Amino acid sequence: MLELKSISKNYGDLEILKIIDLKIKKSEFVAIMGPSGSGKSTLLGLAAGLDKPSSGEVILDNQTISNFTENQLASVRSEKIGFIFQNFQLVKNLTALENVYLPVLFQKNKVEDFEKKANLLLEKVNLTSRAKHFPGQLSGGEEQRVAVARAFMNNPKILFADEPTGNLDLKNGNSVLKLLLDLKKENGTTLLIVTHDEKVAKLADRIIKMEDGKILPNKKKK
Repeated sequence: MLELKSISKNYGDLEILKIIDLKIKKSEFVAIMGPSGSGKSTLLGLAAGLDKPSSGEVILDNQTISNFTENQLASVRSEKIGFIFQNFQLVKNLTALENVYLPVLFQKNKVEDFEKKANLLLEKVNLTSRAKHFPGQLSGGEEQRVAVARAFMNNPKILFADEPTGNLDLKNGNSVLKLLLDLKKENGTTLLIVTHDEKVAKLADRIIKMEDGKILPNKKKK
């Protein structure tokens, strides 16, 4: 589903990612762990086409997206990718419902009855009663659940999540994690999650550990 070939990322003289090679299978759940500053979020952004590598190739679903124009990348992101940001990144002047269906609003082949689908996703994350509320009227846990629902709006083949439980208390963290796994199971989605949470990592098919911009030797879970 995803392959990174000899990826590196520099900002001026600052080397964020050293040569990285990585393959992720379809429907696999992979957790990325490592200390702050190890390059986890940078790797996630490159894999999702949010940034371009300084060298190397990103191949997503048999397409080399690292060579794509911004318009081509936008198309791939809208059709194949879901992304959950650590700080949610909801649009403040849109309701929860509008935030959920935003990813398909400008698609040429718009999802039929997209508002109905968004309502169904809000129902799955137990936020039906909050559909018309704005982000400022929601708790942090509710905002994160809106972000989870939004990430699945376009039926992504692969979903990237940056610390999806990092800003949440235990109860909301567990709720969001269960939602991710349930929605993944229903859709066969590939999951790539950056996390510091050992409990999240233990549920993954594979754990990738990073340090100083490199991937440490992988150990498959027993």
